Amino acid sequence: MSNNRFKFRAWDTLKQEMRVEKDFTIDPSIGLPHWIYDDELIQGDCGKRLILMQCIGHKDLSGKDIYEGDIVEEETTKEKYTIVHSGIGFWYKDDEGDNWVLSPSIYKIKVVGNIYETKT
Repeated sequence: MSNNRFKFRAWDTLKQEMRVEKDFTIDPSIGLPHWIYDDELIQGDCGKRLILMQCIGHKDLSGKDIYEGDIVEEETTKEKYTIVHSGIGFWYKDDEGDNWVLSPSIYKIKVVGNIYETKT
């Protein structure tokens, strides 16, 4: 597991694009994101506009960080799964809605998209 476990990205529901941490910060007192623009904190609650996704602390086959909301493909079977957070951990979710134990160290997976930008 890498140190990236506490990295975040956010889907901007207004602009329909992915934001990275340099674009926002998380207010630790309430757990909501706030915009940073030109290194200046813009006041106001962005919690409804931004959908936060946490890095799960693992990388895919190409070395890319895996985030909740990512769509991953298992190399051998070509099965696709969505990374979800449920309870106290991250899981693979298949097309039938079943959750599976997330173990990138066992399965060879690569990120092929995310639930917001990838059209199925």
